[in-house]
Formats: sequence, structure tokens, C-alpha cells
Amino acid sequence: MSNVIKIFCLSLILVSGIAMAKVSNWNVLNIQIGEQFFHIRLPLNESKDFPIKKSLELVNLSNEQLDIGAQSITFIQKYWDFGGGVFKGVQGTLSLKVRVRKVPSYFDGDITSYDDLERLLMERLNNSGIQTPTDCSQLTINGKEWMFYQLSNNQYSIDYILSLSKNFYIQVQADFINNSKKENPKWLSEAYEMLAAITSSMSISMSIVK
Repeated sequence: MSNVIKIFCLSLILVSGIAMAKVSNWNVLNIQIGEQFFHIRLPLNESKDFPIKKSLELVNLSNEQLDIGAQSITFIQKYWDFGGGVFKGVQGTLSLKVRVRKVPSYFDGDITSYDDLERLLMERLNNSGIQTPTDCSQLTINGKEWMFYQLSNNQYSIDYILSLSKNFYIQVQADFINNSKKENPKWLSEAYEMLAAITSSMSISMSIVK
């Protein structure tokens, strides 16, 4: 397991106990995906250097977009800056994209099985020419077993995957855009802490959580 993943796991453990206090004044999103709801809390202070996109409230699993191209619908896309100030520019940015993906028709597995889900993800990365991660891990978040991994060729990218059914899964992609010349910039640890609080708030239910 890479150092970035180890640091993140430790950060998540430390933050999870106080996450709700940290995110109590954040924006609560309840996105309907088919018959289920995806719940997440997100910071309000979005970056002004990227277009602010309104998140979808409903993802229709019959949408034809899920049958073409990347077979996905991005329903959350957000950016948050770190550092900056009057005399300093932005040191780094945390990017978060949340998608629903459809299992391709040629896949012969059942992604409600951890092994089949991992096999599908590695096949998709290989087919895209992306170097596959050396390690996938499981993380329990609010009663659900999420898979997460760090892309081998990018120490600043982490993905979280959750199967919704045999045909669909959620992908939460976090990217850390470093504008600092330092090898381990201070903003990165702050971004990990924010990401840990965000992921600690994620849940799935059959109804809206207020």
C-alpha cells in the first residue's frame, strides 16, 4: 500500500469520529439514483478558478447516455482551493467528481462480488491505457463496503467505488492538483483532511436523509 493511501487511511480514521461536527454547516446533497439515494456533505467555498456546476438531483438509470461512450453520468463536479491569499497564489486544488457507471454488456461477472468488481475496474483501466494500481483496498463507510485505490502513475488521484446493483456502480474520483513546487506541500494534508470528512459523510439509502 502506497504512502499516500496509508496517510489517507490514517487521516480518515482520525477524522471519522469528528466528521459530522466538521461538516455540520456544509451543503447536504441527496441525489436519487434509480430507486436509491446517494447522500453526501460538501464544503461551500468552491474554487473561483473553475466553472461552478450545479449537481444533478436525479440520475435516470434508463438514460441513453449510460449506453454510449464512457457509459457514465457525472452528477457532482466540484473544486476547492487551498493556500493563496493576498501575496500568495493558490497552492493546490482538490477536485471531486462523482459518477454513475454502467457495466458493459460484454462483462460476464457480477459486480456485487468484490472480485468481479475489481476485475471490471482493472479491465477498464487497461482498455483506457491507464496503468493499473498495485493495490485495491476496502473501506467501510456508513455500513457500506467501498473499494478504493490510487492510480499507479499519479500519486495525487484516489478513486472510491461502490456497487449499486449488478449493472451500476458509483465512482468517486478525487484529484489533488498541486501548484506548489514543494514535494510534500502543506496544503496537501489539509486537502486529505477535507476529503476524509467528505467521504465519511457518504451513504446510500432508499429514502432522503435530511
